[in-house]
Amino acid sequence: MFSRDYIFKNETVSTSSDLKETVRSAKKSVYAVICAEEQSGGRGRTGKSFFSPKGGLYFSASFPLGENPKNAPFITLLAGLCVCRALQKLTPEKLYIKWPNDIYLNGKKLCGILTENVNGTAVVGIGINCDMRDEDIPDELKNIVTSLAQNAIAPPDKKVLMYEIVDSLDEELYEKNALSGETQEYVREINSRFYLRDKPVKIVSGETVISGKALCVSESGALILLTENGTKEIISGEVNLAV
Repeated sequence: MFSRDYIFKNETVSTSSDLKETVRSAKKSVYAVICAEEQSGGRGRTGKSFFSPKGGLYFSASFPLGENPKNAPFITLLAGLCVCRALQKLTPEKLYIKWPNDIYLNGKKLCGILTENVNGTAVVGIGINCDMRDEDIPDELKNIVTSLAQNAIAPPDKKVLMYEIVDSLDEELYEKNALSGETQEYVREINSRFYLRDKPVKIVSGETVISGKALCVSESGALILLTENGTKEIISGEVNLAV
């Protein structure tokens, strides 16, 4: 078994950038977590900036994956599931997973997840909006993001919450071998929290735009989309709700 190194910072540009550099320069497998109170250059998918001021929980954890596990792309959804399980203990309001990497509460984004592969190690960055009040959020994001505090949820001990999420993901990956075995049970739970169900969406991938109705998440972690030409399995892309 392994032990994890935990590094805590007041501020950094990006916990994921810091951890990726650690993984690249290491001569052995890295099991580490870097946590910061604030990020000045947090990133989301497709290079977008991730709003991460003081008042949130921002951390990245590294997970060596070994010999090409068959379900490697599934790790982002699995991380989202672990986040939902931990946060669900704090509120009776149901938490949802917006495929593939956001957690939603009451119709707004509460958490973002970004997974990057570095030399066979998954670096999973997680940002949760905890203490932020309405006045802390820019006007252009007020209808998009939310926080625990804005939903009258008492902010938890952030370190305890982080430990719980990382421990849960470690258990799924290394004790239950979630990326090597069957995924049906995970997919059932993910689909029970599927935010996009029956919603019209647009998937943008490069110059390609596909429109349709989101149906469910497949056992491989793909989005099943109903289009005018039938169902399509979407592996990646930026998802936007169609107006």
